[in-house]
Amino acid sequence: MSLFERSGQPEAAGIQHSAIYEGWVRHRRFAVTRHEFRYPLYMMLLDLDEIERVLALHPLWGKSRWALSGFHSADYFLGDTSLPQLRQRLLLKFQQAGLPACRVSVLTNLRGLGVVMNPLSCYFGFDQQGQCVGMLAEVTNTPWGERHHYWLSTRLDATAADQGTQSDIHYPAEVRQHRAGDPKFCFEFSKAFHVSPFNPMDMSYQWLLNCPQELPNHQLISHLALQRQGQPAFDATLCLQRQLISRRSLGRLLWRYPLQSLQVAIGIYWQAARLWWRGARFHKHPGHRPEPQSFTIRETHDEIHHS
Repeated sequence: MSLFERSGQPEAAGIQHSAIYEGWVRHRRFAVTRHEFRYPLYMMLLDLDEIERVLALHPLWGKSRWALSGFHSADYFLGDTSLPQLRQRLLLKFQQAGLPACRVSVLTNLRGLGVVMNPLSCYFGFDQQGQCVGMLAEVTNTPWGERHHYWLSTRLDATAADQGTQSDIHYPAEVRQHRAGDPKFCFEFSKAFHVSPFNPMDMSYQWLLNCPQELPNHQLISHLALQRQGQPAFDATLCLQRQLISRRSLGRLLWRYPLQSLQVAIGIYWQAARLWWRGARFHKHPGHRPEPQSFTIRETHDEIHHS
């Protein structure tokens, strides 16, 4: 059998929007100490209304902190909340941001045997027509365990007045056509959160991504480039392909990626050790901790320049 399940596999009953996304992640460092690595991985796209049905498909998946693979609501957003509260809070935040979402799906790495390592979770909001209206990116830094949020809107009809009243939201600076009906959105904004000790704070992001679609083998791509003083310094690329969820496919993930959260944690520290050994400059944490409920980031209307 190929790496990806055949698209003709029957879909699990009652699961329409959730899916497995499998592929690879790559990091490249360009400035001073050049470095590159690439790992295979999978992420789960979970509609918040379908999580319990997804976890019930396989006996080794669950909501317990100690499940072999599972979703624990306290690992997300503001933490210490039940799944219904998590859904309610996220929908409220989307509405307050002026993004008319009626359901939310999260793209994330799941907890495994008590270990959670989730550098990036993406909450996609969808309207009643099934269109993605925006995304809340939740970034967690290692080893500090702090969380920060960035709002990215996919609204193409937002007026300048609209944007002026919602300064914590980034609107697309550019839209590229990936495939018919599957645009990629380009965003540019300043770095507001300390993530890697090998990257300083005076950097800017250029983020190119598309939204999940309910199409067989849909390809989800995220390319995040960091620049410093106008020069490329680092980029992270995520390339994932959609698969249907079934008991069989969930079991295959446990065999193919045993304890993935632990593997991600080990990988982060191993790559950091390699960089330190090669003499990469270490940047201390700036000292201030981000407010856990703060969603404010600086907005920019500058053109994106690609090297």
